[in-house]
Amino acid sequence: MAGKGLSGHASYFTVKPFYIRIPEGSSLRLQEAVARYLRWDAERARERVLAGGVWSGKKRLLDPSAPVAGSLLTVYPDGKKRSLYTPLDPEWILYRDDSLLVVYKPPNWAVHPTPIEKGSLLTALREAFPEESLFPGNRIDLEAHGLVFFPRSRKGAELFNRLIRERKIEKFYLALTPHMGNPPGSLRFTNPLEGKEAETRGRYLGETAQGSLFEVKIGTGRFHQIRKHFALNLSPLLGEKKYGGGAPSGGELALLCYRYRWSYPGSEEVQDVSFIPPRLKEWKALLTRGEVGSE
Repeated sequence: MAGKGLSGHASYFTVKPFYIRIPEGSSLRLQEAVARYLRWDAERARERVLAGGVWSGKKRLLDPSAPVAGSLLTVYPDGKKRSLYTPLDPEWILYRDDSLLVVYKPPNWAVHPTPIEKGSLLTALREAFPEESLFPGNRIDLEAHGLVFFPRSRKGAELFNRLIRERKIEKFYLALTPHMGNPPGSLRFTNPLEGKEAETRGRYLGETAQGSLFEVKIGTGRFHQIRKHFALNLSPLLGEKKYGGGAPSGGELALLCYRYRWSYPGSEEVQDVSFIPPRLKEWKALLTRGEVGSE
């Protein structure tokens, strides 16, 4: 069943914001406006801006010196630097049936709340679906982005766990490295991880403006498997800070879990869900026919 959207829901994280209307013709800059209207000192106002806690509509404002005449500012007063206060986009609900949701997680969103990350994808979903017992079925690294399963009930969780246990879910990723002079056409990495077998397969798709793009499929799910295998065998991914010091990538890890494919027990119908954010047009254009293992 195709996923249903959440039209009409505007799900927000739970921190209550301040709203500031800046008059037309004002000469105030963003940091000055926040400090003056909220009676904060300059350092606190600057910290809130740089932490991503100031918005104008759906746009996060990160430049303390930006002009703001005529703007309606939304300021979130607390939270840590990585806390996000973005509305849940209905387009991120990609699949919905009686058992499972599949939802896109943007980079630098936590999947579930922690003592530091009060806001999370799970927080927003539970607000949108208050009658359901949602929880994450899988995890994606904070800096990465991609599709996350959310079982909708205890029965859904049992079904999802069976799919995982029987390896019924195929997982496809897109991974970007710095430009490579002569990238291999296909990949197969089998370095053991965590003392266990691990297999990562891939194919080279082409060059983007930022680097070399690969489609990747994993048959096992070890901790940071793709990141470790790329760093050990080929190159750290763009934005990689933990394994080998990859080149910067705008504060995010250039790794996208973009597709899941599975069949429910006793059914021949194949569920195939995929999503590539519109801003990654180059990536989508390089995804030609075929897939990993079909070369």
